[in-house]
Amino acid sequence: MTQYKDSRQFKTSVLAINFLLLLNIFVQPVQANVQFGYSHEQATVTVGCLYPLSGKGSLYGMDSIVAMKLALKKITKNRLSGSPKIRIIVRDSKSKMLPAIKIAHTLIQKDNADFLCGIVSSGIALEITKVAYDHQVFFIGTDHWRQASEHRLKKRQHLPVTGSVYCRWP
Repeated sequence: MTQYKDSRQFKTSVLAINFLLLLNIFVQPVQANVQFGYSHEQATVTVGCLYPLSGKGSLYGMDSIVAMKLALKKITKNRLSGSPKIRIIVRDSKSKMLPAIKIAHTLIQKDNADFLCGIVSSGIALEITKVAYDHQVFFIGTDHWRQASEHRLKKRQHLPVTGSVYCRWP
């Protein structure tokens, strides 16, 4: 263990370590594709998530990844036989319409996502709802239910279930 000659040297060392830790957090490159949970071969359920991982909205995406990892850890720890083996893929939507639509298609067609989740913007959520509907995949959004959205979704015969989960009448 390092011996410090005085408290000033100790405080300087602590400040330097804290600065380096913070620098590491903020300077780390953001990954556009984050996967965790079971592997593609082992998973029985794949969840495809579209969150901003870069730019102004990246905090939403990073917070969501932390929350999903904690939830998955708890689910895996308490896993009963026969319960699904979950694979989660998070992609950077960049909070933009066209990248989000392209990513949704990729998650469904290439990664075989059974569910889509995420999206911070109501306008983008409506477009992702259409993609999910066209591919018969569930989309679970986050707090983008508004009156205008309700009107537009009803015209396409979509039904909101429990707030932000969208499905279609049979």
